[in-house]
Amino acid sequence: MVKYKILKSCDLNDEKIINYLFNLNYLRWLQNNDAWLNNLTIIVAIKNNKIVGHLSLIKQPLTVPVYNETLKIANKIIMELFVQTFHVSELYRRLGIGLSLQELALTETKSQNCYQLRSWSSFDKKGNYQLKLKLGFSFAPSFIESNGKKIAGGYFIKTV
Repeated sequence: MVKYKILKSCDLNDEKIINYLFNLNYLRWLQNNDAWLNNLTIIVAIKNNKIVGHLSLIKQPLTVPVYNETLKIANKIIMELFVQTFHVSELYRRLGIGLSLQELALTETKSQNCYQLRSWSSFDKKGNYQLKLKLGFSFAPSFIESNGKKIAGGYFIKTV
């Protein structure tokens, strides 16, 4: 049986979780700055006392990147949860763990009073594409630049 645990930034002193993220080379995404870390949520999947998957979320204002303008409704800033990292260990894929992590992320989006859940994924992550489309996410093709190279992919967005 898989158990799920939702951790806020104040709970991130768990050495097991830190080591798990470090071994995946995901810890670098979670070491930005204090303001950023204060808006961090990590959902972990645990089976037989072993972390077998996770999804990390950052709560942030919804902005228009080119103009860096924050979107508002009735003068209230619109917030979103952005999926920073998502991983299920290979031996545990296709067992519903990724689906459960994404569903918990959607529930967390509602509980944090956010407008939407958004993520970016490179096109080589075929399983993630199928999962997100199955859950009813919208898809917007795009690319990012990393180390001078363009990486094809897209944004997945679901309002809650």
